[in-house]
Amino acid sequence: MVSVGKFDFKLHHLLIIGILSLSFSVSFLIRSQAADYG
Repeated sequence: MVSVGKFDFKLHHLLIIGILSLSFSVSFLIRSQAADYG
């Protein structure tokens, strides 16, 4: 279960995907609020 090489590699990619999705969702929310204020 604790195979260090592949587990760290997958965890690293999961962290990058999480950060990217969080930044995209935050930017989308900011743009949609700006569109509301026009």
